[in-house]
Amino acid sequence: MVGIDIEQVDRFKNLDTHLKQRVYTKNEIEYCEKFENSSIHFAGIWCAKEAVVKCLSELNLVVSEIEILHQNNGAPYVNVTPKLQQYFDDKKFKNIHISISHINQNAIAIAMLEK
Repeated sequence: MVGIDIEQVDRFKNLDTHLKQRVYTKNEIEYCEKFENSSIHFAGIWCAKEAVVKCLSELNLVVSEIEILHQNNGAPYVNVTPKLQQYFDDKKFKNIHISISHINQNAIAIAMLEK
C-alpha cells in the first residue's frame, strides 16, 4: 500500500499555537521550530502524516495519531505506536517507509508499507 500527499507551504505560515498542539506532537513542533523557515517543515510533516493516513486507510487514523520523527541524519520515520505495531503484526508488514521533500512553495511526502 502507498499513500502520497502534496501541500502548498503558504498554508502553514503563521499557524497558531492551539492548531499546532492539536495536529502536531511536541517532538514535531520542536523539530520544525528549530528552523528559520518552520512553515516548510510543518508542511512536510503534515504531508507525511497524510500520506501515512492514506497508506493505512483501513485503520481510520487521523493525523494527530501519527508522529513523524527524524533520525540523526535527518531521515524521517514514523514513530510506530502500539496500535500500528498490532496492525503490522496482524497483516505481516515489516515497516512503513516515508520520504519528505519540499521546495519554496510546495511540500510532498510518500508512505509505503513493506511486507
